[in-house]
Amino acid sequence: MFELCLLELSLYFQQSRQRIVRCECCWNYFIPKTKKETLYCGRVIDGDRCKDIGPVSYTHLRAHETAANL
Repeated sequence: MFELCLLELSLYFQQSRQRIVRCECCWNYFIPKTKKETLYCGRVIDGDRCKDIGPVSYTHLRAHETAANL
């Protein structure tokens, strides 16, 4: 029974349109409230929400990688 559940979950995550997604900031799973593609959840970490700190940290990371490649 356990293997069947794992198979079902693995097939689900191979689909292109998923309703359960993993937050790019805290790596926890959540269900988005809209059909729009959502990368960050609304959990609070150190007083800030993932959807507030996630895009900012991603921008800083990309800027640091670009500067390192120059």
